[in-house]
Amino acid sequence: MIIKLYHDAFLQFGGAERIPIVWASDFRRTITCFGSQPKLFAENLEIIDSISKRLRNPGTLMILFPFVPIICRTLRRKPDWFSEVALVSSSGLAHFFPIEANLKILYLNTPTRWIWKKKDFEKNQTMMIKVICRILRPLYRYLDKRNVAKFDIVVSNSVNVQKQIKDFYGLDSHLVYPPVKKNGEQITALDEKRLSSDYFLIVARNRGYKFDNYLEILSRLVDKQIVLCGQGTEKISGKNLLGLGFIPQSNLNWLYQNAICLVGLAEEDFGLTPVEAAYFGCPTIAFNQGGYCETIIQDINGCLISKGGIDEMVDALNSIHYKSFDKKKIIDSTIRFTEDKHIAEIRKLIKLKYS
Repeated sequence: MIIKLYHDAFLQFGGAERIPIVWASDFRRTITCFGSQPKLFAENLEIIDSISKRLRNPGTLMILFPFVPIICRTLRRKPDWFSEVALVSSSGLAHFFPIEANLKILYLNTPTRWIWKKKDFEKNQTMMIKVICRILRPLYRYLDKRNVAKFDIVVSNSVNVQKQIKDFYGLDSHLVYPPVKKNGEQITALDEKRLSSDYFLIVARNRGYKFDNYLEILSRLVDKQIVLCGQGTEKISGKNLLGLGFIPQSNLNWLYQNAICLVGLAEEDFGLTPVEAAYFGCPTIAFNQGGYCETIIQDINGCLISKGGIDEMVDALNSIHYKSFDKKKIIDSTIRFTEDKHIAEIRKLIKLKYS
């Protein structure tokens, strides 16, 4: 069976990028994408086939996003784009590619953010980008709906996204949780003199919707250091705040292993980091919203705080030492999100359609 894999772009390393990489390993196929950053994905260059060799910066893609549907319509189908099965991982770009296949499966990590989630997208955007998006949004909602409807099977990565797909596109979707694995056994201590022995950990890219105004409040009211990891977090500073930016996975594993707990502030579509943290026995305290409701089991691998309840969050963080978590139960909570389970579900959908 000829299977072709597609993804938006490999310009930043997040949960969405791991999915097609797992597919490529299992199906032994390359991944067609819009662009990639060679240094960031040095270990995966052999399986990444970029349409644009010049697109290597996430900032450039952000500028191009409002024009993506138009750009994709100008792409010429390559002979090797025809396949029996097309597996498409998309957060707003890949499902616009001119794909031809007998069976087209769309794995939607999130509905196109700038089209459907105006409030989240416009945080930290320039006025020019905001104006362009507001002008184009009505047309692109129509185009987005039409492109998603062309797929034979639509798959959501969480119940949260499943509801969004129903609300925005009017479509039912299959639920298949993304593959989350213990990212390598290697654990390397972080050589950082500013790092306290007791710290809370936040792992997220520096985007407006990821933090809102909570960080400033937490830095003033929480009595321990807050360490932030992820692209752009090196620009964050303040009382009790330590922004490390993007760090190697082995260092992140060490931070998970030694943190008091992981802190979740954003309304994530899935909520991958609590699962990663749980592999290392690290609990999570997060707002009761989005994907966290699915990845966090109350009092087992963490605690869910009332949505927006910053005072309750502060109290929970300052008193976490008085709460005991069973490390084995935390680790066992990750069994729902294994690579084997994910691939088995995807293969089941392919087999079901062909049978």
